[in-house]
Amino acid sequence: VAKKLVSNISSIVDVEINESYQNERVKNGKKEAKLVISLRI
Repeated sequence: VAKKLVSNISSIVDVEINESYQNERVKNGKKEAKLVISLRI
């Protein structure tokens, strides 16, 4: 039971880390897109 609990918690943490990482990449991508657009103008 303890092992199951630990694996469940770790998988949930992994998902949260992945989501926050993807959010960061999206934010960075938007910043870069704005920079590119402003450079083109």
